[in-house]
Amino acid sequence: PEPEPEPGVACISNSDCIDPDKPICDLETGLCVAPEPEPEPGVACISDIDCIDPNKPICDLETGLCVASE
Repeated sequence: PEPEPEPGVACISNSDCIDPDKPICDLETGLCVAPEPEPEPGVACISDIDCIDPNKPICDLETGLCVASE
């Protein structure tokens, strides 16, 4: 059997979402959702050459942020 869908407010745009805790319309699900948490501050990168901080010289391709070497 299909799992029950989570209860939620259907939407087609953010203006349909009146709940202050879920003001964003997720177009993939068609439901109002809470905003994504802010990403941790970091230096965005696409390769190690973008990382000029000697403490974080490696570009983590999964996160797109400069990280400390292992």
